[in-house]
Amino acid sequence: MRPVGNRIKQACEVIEQYGPCGYAVITSETGIERSNASKYCQRAVGLGLMTVQRPEKRGQKEAFAIYSVVPGWRNSLVRFKSSKPEEKMEMLRPKGIWSGISSVFNMGAV
Repeated sequence: MRPVGNRIKQACEVIEQYGPCGYAVITSETGIERSNASKYCQRAVGLGLMTVQRPEKRGQKEAFAIYSVVPGWRNSLVRFKSSKPEEKMEMLRPKGIWSGISSVFNMGAV
């Protein structure tokens, strides 16, 4: 798996420091743009690092999502560390053995 990005970690650290809050706090503390802060919070929810409490009535100006970090979220980052890249599979056909025609231009006049 891919490792978790630094911005997602920053978002989790800010929410851990301030408690449950919206992504506007992350924007003001880290300088991340609002749309990107929302994206990082949503990704963290998908990874299981945060939980979200959404308002029941959408369309209200005061209603916004409240994010909070999952206890022990730092320990769960271990499962996202990338492992060694997988070794490439050996070619099914070793080089130099097949001597057939590889192109129309190599056919020549028969």
